[in-house]
Amino acid sequence: MISPPQCIDNHHAEVVLNLPVDLCLTYTVPDNLSGKLQVGHNVLVPLGSRRVNGFVTTFPAPPPRRSARSVIRILLSDPFFGDNLVSLIRWVSRYYFCSFPRAFKTALPSPIRKSMKSPRVLWAAPAVPMTEIREEMERLTGRAPRQAAILGVLLKRGGAMPSATLLKTSGAPRSSLSALQKKGLVLLSREERPAGREEEILPTRPLRLNEEQSIALKRIREEIEKESFRVFLLHGITGSGKTEIYLQAISTVLKKGKGAIILVPEISLTPQTGERFQARFGDRVVIIHSAQSPGERYRAWMKAASGRARIVLGPRSAVFAPIKEPGLIVVDEEHETSYKQSAISPFYHARDVAVMRAKLEGCPVILGSATPSVESYYNQAKGKYTLLSLRTRPMAALLPVVKIVDMRVEREYHRGGVSFSNILLEKMKKGLDEGRQTILFLNRRGFFTVLACRACGYVAHCPHCSVSLTYHKKTRRLVCHLCGYTSPPPRRCPVCQSEDLVFAGRGTQRIEEQIKKIFPSARVRRMDTDAVGKRDSHRKILEEFKAGRIDVLVGTQMIAKGLDFPNVTLVGVIMADTALNLADFRATEYTFQILTQVAGRAGRGELKGTVIVQTYSPRHPALLAAVRQEYELFFQREMIGRRELGYPPLNHFVNLTVLSRNEEKSLRVCEHLARLLRPGLSGSDEILGPAPPPINRIRGWYRYQLMIKTRGVVSTLRALQAVLPGLGTARDVKIEVDVDPISML
Repeated sequence: MISPPQCIDNHHAEVVLNLPVDLCLTYTVPDNLSGKLQVGHNVLVPLGSRRVNGFVTTFPAPPPRRSARSVIRILLSDPFFGDNLVSLIRWVSRYYFCSFPRAFKTALPSPIRKSMKSPRVLWAAPAVPMTEIREEMERLTGRAPRQAAILGVLLKRGGAMPSATLLKTSGAPRSSLSALQKKGLVLLSREERPAGREEEILPTRPLRLNEEQSIALKRIREEIEKESFRVFLLHGITGSGKTEIYLQAISTVLKKGKGAIILVPEISLTPQTGERFQARFGDRVVIIHSAQSPGERYRAWMKAASGRARIVLGPRSAVFAPIKEPGLIVVDEEHETSYKQSAISPFYHARDVAVMRAKLEGCPVILGSATPSVESYYNQAKGKYTLLSLRTRPMAALLPVVKIVDMRVEREYHRGGVSFSNILLEKMKKGLDEGRQTILFLNRRGFFTVLACRACGYVAHCPHCSVSLTYHKKTRRLVCHLCGYTSPPPRRCPVCQSEDLVFAGRGTQRIEEQIKKIFPSARVRRMDTDAVGKRDSHRKILEEFKAGRIDVLVGTQMIAKGLDFPNVTLVGVIMADTALNLADFRATEYTFQILTQVAGRAGRGELKGTVIVQTYSPRHPALLAAVRQEYELFFQREMIGRRELGYPPLNHFVNLTVLSRNEEKSLRVCEHLARLLRPGLSGSDEILGPAPPPINRIRGWYRYQLMIKTRGVVSTLRALQAVLPGLGTARDVKIEVDVDPISML
């Protein structure tokens, strides 16, 4: 890892090269670039016999030990980011134990690093205040109606828009627009094509806040005005109006000429949340996420970097957005596990990165949730975070009525497997008759979750992963949800050749089909990762549901949070126990969070909501606390077990995973790593393992883990830094370091 430079001069710059390998080199700065080069510039530099592009991450920089070659030229005049963002990336590289170039590539998406050329279009903007635009429009209505029509569209839009769209909407010719330009009423400029959709979104005005919301907003605004760092934990029950507080706090930020970053946990939430922010702030909002095309992502990034967008909204990676002078950072649904990068190093947590960015920028950060993570709630209890509570819904809206159904009784009554309780079906029928909508939640994809042999007990497993295969009826194939392996279901048992094979379990596909059979006239759709593979499919499904063209929405955790549909009066939790039996110390926390969140989708309008929770564990404390929305009770009970075992948040975990195609070698290297580490750890640190995780094989790689329980992450990482580079592992062995892991699987 690269440490922050100490000795610097004005003649050298550190450049991260845009190459498949992680490479950061120092170059000299020629005289013709002196006074022009800045951190964040995209530059062309020599590398061997080639010329490659890269980004200046330190300038001035320490001189290298050997003579350095010179920067050739600056590719784009405007920097892509600033010093504070580089400082944040360096912190990510140190804390999450990866190289600086690797962290840098995570922060800057591929379309940005490739410096794509963005098409530019002609934009028209009011050149005078809107009051003068209105006066000129009235004056020109009789004499020059086409010019007046153009001003009328600009007045309605409230800001800049593409000139082609302006002329099409107003029905005026280009000559009328040119005439307004000559009069100094309209400014024309060529800029990048706007990111995202261009459909008109009706503007909204701030809503009236209740007393709790007003108190919370006042406290946040005080810190915004002081431009000081503070972490607010906004703990509000579902439907308590947290988003309106975000919106009004951001209005204060914009008045100060600063910007804001809003993080949401899922791409599926981005369209609806984005519309709410765009309706309030218009073109000052830009959305950034990985489902965008490369061109859209590039344009969104550059709009933020140039200052034309003052608000950036998106999932995890948006924490690195190059917004100028952030005055506020918001992490909505801060408890969500999707904020943790789990696919590739660095395994950063966007919530914690957001807190660090706010500290570097000197601005407040809001962590909002109806079900805060145990870590965040513990931090407020210790005084590190400031708690703001919302215990009621605005306009006296009532929480939904929650009914727990013991599926053991239902199963006995129906004499066999059953997906739906009688009361759930009755409530669904009543809702359909009244034109109301229903959400059905099951956190399992597929049609059947297991294919088993009754004769010998064989279960179909993935040949590359230690998990069972799930049957998908649409494709008529068995699928591994970890590596994507597929195969047709066998006709005979591969072990005993018996034909007595049976499908068992249920997934969202099966629930969807069963509901269609029970209610043939109902319009049923499914929303899970299998159903939303195509681009923009999240948005289309949600728009159909919002417009009332879907009666029953079946889905996984995608539909369990953040969505706000007033006509949803019934939520059915098909199986509340799916996470309770996971081999993970956070299983109870996950169960409480997901049940509380999904229950909060009902009764968000004037209509009263009902939630039916089907379970085989009707007396489980986490389930009872969730249906009553008693977070404090859940937290106190959860902390009892965490204290006894010394688990987070009382200590940190650093998880070391050794992967190899050979299971014995994976274990051997893991044991050797444990022996090397013990002398360098502090006396209070504890090594757990080596042990195989519950899923010990993924994509053909066998996995063994060491878990270090520590009070001080920095000292533990220092011990790792001394050991790992010299370990000399073979090519078929990989070692992953995950600081503050969220899953033990």
